[in-house]
Amino acid sequence: MAKFLFIPIFFTLTLPLVVGQGFNMIKKSNVKIPNQLYTDIWGYERDNGQKFAVVGTRQLTLIYNVTDCGNPVQVFQHNDSFSSVWRDYKTYGNAIYATADQSPYTQGLQIINMDNYTVTNISTHFERAHNIFVDTAHARLYVAGSNTVSRGLIVYDISNPLTPVHLSNIQINLLVNAPNLNTYVHDVYVRNNIAYTSNGSIKKMYQLDVSNLNNVQVMATYNGAEGYNHSGWTTEDGVYVYEALEVPKGLPINIYRRSQTNQNMLEKIGDFKDPLESPISENNRPHNPFVHQDKLYISYYEDGVQVYDVSDGANPTRIAYFDTYPNNNGTGYGTNSTFNGCWGVYPFMSHGCILANDIENGFYTLELDLPDPNDNGNVSMSEDLVQDISGKGIVLRSPKGYCFQVGVDTSGNITLTRMVCESTSVVENYIYKSDISFANGKSIVAKNTNGNCYKMGLNTLNQVTGTSVTCPQPTTPSFRINNSNLIIDTYTKGIVLYNTFLSNCVRLTVRDDGTFIATNLTGCP
Repeated sequence: MAKFLFIPIFFTLTLPLVVGQGFNMIKKSNVKIPNQLYTDIWGYERDNGQKFAVVGTRQLTLIYNVTDCGNPVQVFQHNDSFSSVWRDYKTYGNAIYATADQSPYTQGLQIINMDNYTVTNISTHFERAHNIFVDTAHARLYVAGSNTVSRGLIVYDISNPLTPVHLSNIQINLLVNAPNLNTYVHDVYVRNNIAYTSNGSIKKMYQLDVSNLNNVQVMATYNGAEGYNHSGWTTEDGVYVYEALEVPKGLPINIYRRSQTNQNMLEKIGDFKDPLESPISENNRPHNPFVHQDKLYISYYEDGVQVYDVSDGANPTRIAYFDTYPNNNGTGYGTNSTFNGCWGVYPFMSHGCILANDIENGFYTLELDLPDPNDNGNVSMSEDLVQDISGKGIVLRSPKGYCFQVGVDTSGNITLTRMVCESTSVVENYIYKSDISFANGKSIVAKNTNGNCYKMGLNTLNQVTGTSVTCPQPTTPSFRINNSNLIIDTYTKGIVLYNTFLSNCVRLTVRDDGTFIATNLTGCP
């Protein structure tokens, strides 16, 4: 939860209200239909510039006009009379394709005409399927995990989007000469006529050459994933593959590439995760990854939407998140058998509107709000800021969005302690896109667990120091942090102190490892 900082200090700009659910990402809207649990989401754009979201619930398919990202307008609703935990959507031309994967669903491939919203069903080749993928470059629709063809792949020609033509069935167990092997395809991604299959509980991933559907070849295999291979996506150059491991909880996103020594094998070169509940719990669970340009977007169940910079594909760096499921913030994650939070994310809209579905909390529209180097926001403090209760204080964000609380230990050393950024049980104060600066010898006065106070300062090397002072009395002119933290929510902003030894102002920010960064400023705020 969040509240505006109402204390008598001199603002150099008007500060917006910040809700502590995001980092470098803001909510534009949230729509929730009562008594509905949400499933997957997709989007599309028409030639006239109108933009739409395809939103699934267990009972409904909904279409919203999201041309105005902050004001979704529902234009269509369809109830096929079935309830399914799993629904999937893709688009091509003027067609929306939909599938569901829960008995007794029998409608196969559902096609919604974008022009008039008529609905048709094709169940000739399957009745249920788990996922679908459209290879737009080759006008092909791939159906994954159907109730036929050993739950392999079914491929359609969608050159005429409203009338798909069956092209081929692909059974990986037959391709690898292991007819009794369970090669269920949970999901598939296709790029440049290469299909990347996520094969669920058998802990395998295959690369298939599908340029000739009459002679599909296994190009490479990865064996031995740590958990359930749920879904994957490649970088735009096709070099790296990011694979989400859904079960058990706590597994990272794996990074693969074609082996440099054996082109028939994929090799794991790394993994990563950044749980929002760390350091309380590390057991977050990824769901679906998507790459758009140089960014990786992941629907991350209880951790909402997470965004990574993958301009260096081997070293993803988190740059933003929005927590669509704040229900249990500050208390860790649910059990291995619970699936709550963000199901899907769609990051491909040309106007930057990001679509997301949260199982319990509904349909979100979001936007990235990355720091601008020209932001010069500043909150100027004319008195000391007293951290009056040990355990509460100034909190700095690191570049990955980690939160570190400024404090003081029993020896008088100024410390940075990792903490969970958001909590459902605590009301926090936030400063957004602004430094908090001190002049005329004023600074932060922190109280330790022994009840002793130390004033933050800088030495001749710009290192942070603590000087013992008498704890200010309530009647002493000062500003106080009592029952909540004050979070500086933009990682490029921090605490600005005047270094009396060097006669200049210094901005203190924090690295991801929890150490201070001291940056000399050309002038003082």
